[in-house]
Amino acid sequence: MPDRTEANPNELNQDDARYGFRCCHLKNIWTAPLPPETELSRQMTTSTTSIDIMGLQAAYANLHTDQERDYFMQRYHDVISSFGGKTSYDADNRPLLVMRSNLWASGYDVDGTDQTSLGQFSGRVQQTYKHSVPRFFV
Repeated sequence: MPDRTEANPNELNQDDARYGFRCCHLKNIWTAPLPPETELSRQMTTSTTSIDIMGLQAAYANLHTDQERDYFMQRYHDVISSFGGKTSYDADNRPLLVMRSNLWASGYDVDGTDQTSLGQFSGRVQQTYKHSVPRFFV
């Protein structure tokens, strides 16, 4: 099969021709990046009588975010490469939001004032949704 970026539209199946190739958008940390003024390394001094809990939590959060950023860049590159695409490790790859839906279900509350007048009861709600998202063209 030729490289997907150079595929002939006449040779695609109906779904791929209409919606584009299947692709995935990985969960990433680009929606909540570190601010540019964040200290990336900091020494902390502690004593036996006190410890800066907030500073310790901030240092842990920075480490965790840095690890996620490194993992995402490697994983994103691997996934895109598996589809024949090319990406730079240094590029700011922000996935595009294709569609967003807010779905909700409602039910009816049982009328009553307390458990003694109602006895044992349970409420249920059931709703069927059809949620379809066309694939993004790649």
